[in-house]
Order: sequence, then structure tokens, then C-alpha cells
Amino acid sequence: METEPLAYKLNRVEKVYNNSTVKQTVGWGLINSKVPESWVSSEGEGVTVMVLDSGKPGHPDLAHQDNDVVSENKIIIHDAKDLDKNFVPEETIFDLNGHHTHCAGIIAARNNSIGMVGIAPKANIISAKVLNRKGSGKIQAINSALKYALEIKPNVISISAGFTRANREMHSIIKELYNLGIPVVCAAGNGGKRQGVIWPAKYPETIAVGAFDPQGNVPHFSAKGKLLDFSAPGVSIMSTWIEGKYAELSGTSMACPFIAGAIALLISKHKKLLDRGLDDSINSVEKIKKSLIECSNDMGPIGKDKQWGFGIIDFNKIKDL
Repeated sequence: METEPLAYKLNRVEKVYNNSTVKQTVGWGLINSKVPESWVSSEGEGVTVMVLDSGKPGHPDLAHQDNDVVSENKIIIHDAKDLDKNFVPEETIFDLNGHHTHCAGIIAARNNSIGMVGIAPKANIISAKVLNRKGSGKIQAINSALKYALEIKPNVISISAGFTRANREMHSIIKELYNLGIPVVCAAGNGGKRQGVIWPAKYPETIAVGAFDPQGNVPHFSAKGKLLDFSAPGVSIMSTWIEGKYAELSGTSMACPFIAGAIALLISKHKKLLDRGLDDSINSVEKIKKSLIECSNDMGPIGKDKQWGFGIIDFNKIKDL
């Protein structure tokens, strides 16, 4: 059984905000990418995003609007439809590290009066715990979580973790998810040009995401290479954190859920069109990827390149697709 530990180091916390009752802010990444403009067509309604990371968040800004209750100790209590699952048996299902909570907030922090707002604030998060409190994990835990995804079929999968060598079983499961039309979005890695894109982002069936900063530059740490698909905000990103707090982190870990959130908006919009009887489905990963490319602004050299991939998403274009 494959038990190689993660080669991907989780991100250093840059700043922590202790007051969870501060007025809600819209992050620079959302403003830069024109995310709020896209909400006229969708806020992620009816879409589930499975996050494979360090455990189930217990943050009030991630409480599902209908099914969750936030207890006095800020732990979210789910109803019987809870699909979250723990693949780290030596720990509880809850996030003891913060990385998972941060990534989940980037996707779906609620549009309310506190903290910050996510890309798809009405999407639902399914948490699959594959990393422990130290941010370490095993390939087999990720493989088990991906097999679980085959069973419950989320709309999107987000993985902000990776390895420096391939794993045959993982690739096989990802191919199955690809054939089911379930996109697997992965952080490209924080090893810069030297290391290049790491697995599972390196598999051609996944969507590999690099980072850019508020000045519109690719930071030195962001993995580069011909297998990079898109770039997204990944420097000084404020999002939800453990103990009901908020924190700023940088890394392709932050860029990955940004693209997962974009896909959630895209799928949600097309679900609405289908509900109205319009034949406008995006029922394959290739169709989803093609739609993202159509919504992208090309950066760097013309066409796909090793620093930016196909470019950065202009969310204002999503509502016009």
C-alpha cells in the first residue's frame, strides 16, 4: 500500500484576524476577477464542491443556510444528510490545522455581514479529511477520498495538496471521475519553476492552477510548466480560519479553490438553464474546461504558456456564456 507522505508543504499564516464580527470585506482577488458581477446569474446554488484537505470546518461563515446550526462553541452541527468523511483515523473529522477551513472559505464563505465572502457563496461544501493537524497526509488517504467521490458524485473536487511522484491508483480513479464529468481541480505546487507542476495536478485529466499576486505578477513560488492550465489569486488571500477567525495565506493552495469556485458558478448557471428546458449542459470536464478558457483573459505570451496557463478568469464573462 502506498504511504508516501505529502511533498507539498502547507502555507505559512501571514496574518490572523481575531474578530469574526468585523464588517464583511470583498477580497482583492474577487474584485480583480470581477466575481461580484457574475452573481447576477449564479451564486453557486445547487452545486456541491468536495474539498480534500485537513478536515471539516467549524466556522460560522461557512454554515449552510438551510441545514446547519452553529453551536455556542462555533462548531457547525449538520443534519442527517451530512456527507463529510474522515480518512485520517487517528484524529476527529474536524480541521485542526486551518488549511481546509481557509480553502473552503475561498469557495463558499457566505455573503453575510461578517468576515469575507467566497466565490460561490451559495454552494455546498463536502469535506473529506485527508491531512492531519500538521498538514501531513498519505496518498492512500487521498485515494480513499477520491473513491468516496465516485460514490457520492460531487459536482467539483478541489485538492490543495500534492506529491512529487505519480501514483497509478490515484490516476486510475481520477480518470474514472473524468469520465463521469466531475472536474478535479488541483494546486500546481509551490516549488516554482525548479520543481514544476506536481501530482495530482500533473495528470492531464485534472485542472492545474497556479497563482498570481495583487500587482498582476506570478510569484516565485508558483509552479510553472506546460501542464499548468490557469492562474488565480494566490497571494495574501484572506479567508476563514480555525476557532472562528480569519487569516491571510499565500500559495497555489489558495488559487486552486478559486478555480473550483468558478466552476461551481458555471455549473450552477447551466443547471438553471436546464431547469428552464434549455439544452445548455456542460456535462463533461472538457466542456467545463473549454468554458473556462472562453472566460479567460490571456496573459504573458499569446496562447497557453508555462507561467499563466490559459490565463486568468474574467468572471464577468461567465454570466454571458
